[in-house]
Amino acid sequence: MRFLSVASALGVVILAGCSAPPIGDYPEEEVQRPKRRNADTSDESDTGDAPPATGTTSFTLTVNLTGPGAGTITSTPAGLTCQGKTCTGSFPSGTAVTLVPAPAAGSSFVGWSGGCDGSAACAPVMSGDVAVTAELESLVGTWSGTYTNTRKKEQCTFENKGNLSITIAADGTTFTNTADVTGLEIRGSSSCNLVRMDTGTSPSEPVTVTGTATSGTWTVKVQSLNATLDLPYTGTFAGKKLSGSWTCATCVGSFTLTKQ
Repeated sequence: MRFLSVASALGVVILAGCSAPPIGDYPEEEVQRPKRRNADTSDESDTGDAPPATGTTSFTLTVNLTGPGAGTITSTPAGLTCQGKTCTGSFPSGTAVTLVPAPAAGSSFVGWSGGCDGSAACAPVMSGDVAVTAELESLVGTWSGTYTNTRKKEQCTFENKGNLSITIAADGTTFTNTADVTGLEIRGSSSCNLVRMDTGTSPSEPVTVTGTATSGTWTVKVQSLNATLDLPYTGTFAGKKLSGSWTCATCVGSFTLTKQ
């Protein structure tokens, strides 16, 4: 008689040497991130954090002040701040910034260079950082050039023309100047014939300066005569130029001087 083991009889299979693996040995299932469907398209996208919104880009405008003159620069729109010889400001991309020179008393604006050119209006568009240079000239110093002065005295006509040089001085906001002229006609008192040409010098006299406008009188002492010649004038400063005309009732003419 054959005997079957109980295990065989019961149909139980015993696996020797096998045991359940530790919990940590089970493979971790990959967690799929749900998709998000765009409202206006059929595309699906990940539901990760959206990128931060980007603000308006701004650029730096720098204005450097050069020359012996003093003053500042203003801007429209506002935003330019000046300290010493440098003005800076930050403006949004695409902004047209209008720059206006503001010379101090006793100074004049010469012109732009860099981001602008010449002495016309300057309005750079901020498509990147912009650097502009503004030149300011001091009115104090020597101005030289030429003049013409035609005047009548009694029956004679004097055609004075030659060189004119003036020197402007300042004490705070008070201005004085002197003048030297050539080409003064000396004519005979009866015949009006030209006798000779002479020179003259004006002593220090007050001069009015308001912004770019100036006025005064040069009382010229004629070198060879015990006489003076009054030359009342009005003029305008434009950078390194001073242009003007005479305001005497019996004379006409003009002068153009350049800062030396």
